[in-house]
Amino acid sequence: MLSDRRGLSTAIVTLIITVVGIAVALLVAGFAFGLFGAGSTVAQLSIEKAEISSSTGAVLVQVKDSGNVKLSGVSPTLVGVVSWVPASADLDPGQVVTFTATGSGFTAGTSYTVVVRGTYKAADDIAAQFTIIAGP
Repeated sequence: MLSDRRGLSTAIVTLIITVVGIAVALLVAGFAFGLFGAGSTVAQLSIEKAEISSSTGAVLVQVKDSGNVKLSGVSPTLVGVVSWVPASADLDPGQVVTFTATGSGFTAGTSYTVVVRGTYKAADDIAAQFTIIAGP
């Protein structure tokens, strides 16, 4: 005698288990990789371009706020060069600013290190560094 019980077919049970498994995997991956971290803070500076002309002393440094928070007091310096002091600027996320100033004593073919510093959250510092070679 066969019983007249009804149940879910094997295909339906397999589909339900697969869907639940995928949902759990997405939830775990979301927390692990910050998918649900809408309030996460990324402070990041990038130096897009840097040039030095040894003949004119002109220095150009282009900086981008490539994070998602506003940076304040962003200012580049040339390591070991005190004659080049550009103004500082505040940058919004995605904003690019170009710093220009004239310095002295640059030698063509010599490497110079540009360090750009800024602040976010009023106390946390961030920096980017780039080495350039002075042109003619």
